[in-house]
Amino acid sequence: MMDTNFYLSDADIEKQANTDLLNYELKIKREATLPIYPEEIAENLWQVKIEYKDHVFDKDGNEVLGLFDPKKKTLVISNSQNEITGRLSFTAAHELGHVSLHRFLHEEKEVELIYDIKNLNFLEIQADKYAGCILMPKRLVENKLSTMGLKKSEKVNLKVHGKKLANLFGVSIQALEIRLANLGFSMTGRLYDKKSNKITERILDEMDGAREIRLSRNR
Repeated sequence: MMDTNFYLSDADIEKQANTDLLNYELKIKREATLPIYPEEIAENLWQVKIEYKDHVFDKDGNEVLGLFDPKKKTLVISNSQNEITGRLSFTAAHELGHVSLHRFLHEEKEVELIYDIKNLNFLEIQADKYAGCILMPKRLVENKLSTMGLKKSEKVNLKVHGKKLANLFGVSIQALEIRLANLGFSMTGRLYDKKSNKITERILDEMDGAREIRLSRNR
């Protein structure tokens, strides 16, 4: 039976992601470099493979961003549902979060762990937070900002540094902003409206095809 009261604090998730990254570094016998590839972590830590397909469907025939098949030990990620820059890597890291955090689920061999952005429950939110932590480790974020001459006490100007940082970590601007906010950094020039939990019109205009994806999901 799935435990629907499984609770992990943000600190728990951060700690687990840091532990996984450290174990990965021990496995490859070197420090992780940017961008961090979820495929390499999956293979080295859990012998899990990541496959990319044009379309991914759950057992009910619904198209989803990605899912974990515990029988085959395979993460399947949708190319067509991850067209926003940086989304593909984030979706793969999200599924890694399920593998790492939610062992009680994937030990039930018939359970599919599905990432569907339209129906986020608390397990999906936990996996999202894990993805941010594993792709943008606190120590690497702080180191990169330091090398750019930015201190934590100063506001990060995303109009100046946002695109460069997002490309460096292989994530979207949206994911970068959320991670910086969670790490306690103040920002100016934000493109993401955290209160409404939606991408603003400005960022949609900068992403090829993003508007159509969003509209089709809300129909």
